[in-house]
Amino acid sequence: MKVTFLTHQRPEILKEALVSFIQYLKNSGKPADITVLDDSIDPAAVAANRELAAGLTGTFSGSLRCFGWAERELLADRLCPGSPEPALDFALSLPGAGVRGHSGANRNTGLLLYTGQKILSLDDDTLFCFRRLRDGRAFHENSGDIPLLLPLGSRKRLERLTVPTDWDPDVLQEILGSPPHTGDYTGPVKLAMSGIYGGRWYTNPHAYCAVPPRTANKIWQGKKEYVAARQDPWALMVQPEVSFSGAPFLVSTCFGYDSSEPVPPFFPGIRSSDSLWAWMLRAMYPESPICHLPLAIEHERSIKQPFEEDDFSRIVPGASEIIVKLLDFLRQGVPGSPEAPGMLSALGSGLSRFAAEPVQRRREILSELYLASLGRRIGAFHERLEAGGGRPRFFGEDLKRHIDLLHNEALDSRPWLPKEFRLKDDIAGEEAFRRYLDSCGELLCAWPEIWQRAEALCKSGDQIL
Repeated sequence: MKVTFLTHQRPEILKEALVSFIQYLKNSGKPADITVLDDSIDPAAVAANRELAAGLTGTFSGSLRCFGWAERELLADRLCPGSPEPALDFALSLPGAGVRGHSGANRNTGLLLYTGQKILSLDDDTLFCFRRLRDGRAFHENSGDIPLLLPLGSRKRLERLTVPTDWDPDVLQEILGSPPHTGDYTGPVKLAMSGIYGGRWYTNPHAYCAVPPRTANKIWQGKKEYVAARQDPWALMVQPEVSFSGAPFLVSTCFGYDSSEPVPPFFPGIRSSDSLWAWMLRAMYPESPICHLPLAIEHERSIKQPFEEDDFSRIVPGASEIIVKLLDFLRQGVPGSPEAPGMLSALGSGLSRFAAEPVQRRREILSELYLASLGRRIGAFHERLEAGGGRPRFFGEDLKRHIDLLHNEALDSRPWLPKEFRLKDDIAGEEAFRRYLDSCGELLCAWPEIWQRAEALCKSGDQIL
């Protein structure tokens, strides 16, 4: 299996991740071909990453290289020789595409480099060490259809609930591309992800609300520990056992995917594009579940600051959250059951048509979709509050405040202006989001052909690959 590491402007963090993974390779005797997908723009960071790769090359069985902006532009030239392709430039965030930031474009580079193969994707803020629940049976009743999220107050408590475990690469190889052998799904598994444990790896300060009431009583021993967990959480997300789910939840940090058939592109320039990608993957292959592995990779905590109290007093939806709701709405209007590329094109056409609607119509649709979602969340939190009897009290009180916050958001929501597009001028921000949606639509329509070109390039043995 090929291995990719995503990085951006963090040579020291990347070094720890690579050294940790290479140590695993040495201990296990496994070979690997490693590509560092380097999104750095600072010349010093670029030079440091290339020097790091050169220094580690030859210390293990396999290969290691950096694939930065120069190689990315060369890849684009190989895929579209002679004339630029706006959708490809947008996917890779090339100069002139008008979109930068976050990991979507870097992940797209990895997709196009390794079409037709099984890939292990790792972020640069990981250490290749894993933990599992010490007593998975104690959490079975709460796991449901998504990985179990446990925000904790200290690393000591996390270590009492978990034990170290080994990574078995053969399990991932066997799972990817094979049917899950469950009654609910019949298609081959396209995506498998590990859990995550360590410092604050999520951006939503209200993630503590997702903890089931019964679990809350197990993990927070008193208000002091709860307050610490809420503001500066050492957290765990993991399943008690190998499970197959139709709920993408999030995809991040450590996951494997099978690209023997086309997979969707990531949307560049926005947060949580990986979760949006997982939704599109499920839309393309509805019979193929996502596999959750019963182990969690260690995440470096020092790069995220604790939440401030102000973070808990506002809710501003991100573009990914809004786009998922819009795509789900558009999917309901797709006739029949098209093949995977056809579904992608249908969703892309729908996005572009939506972007061409008058301003007021766009606002009406997005408001209706977002308010319906808020209503469902409020209902779910009310049920959670009642199920736990408001206990523990400090958790119940916070849950009530969060419900009130959701009510206030419903009264003053502006989903046509997601977080990334809230500029000084609201009109300019709304127009920027409209253009972004149109570009995403064009990308989805063009992606099947881009994928075919990438497949042909991979089979040709081109040196850039």
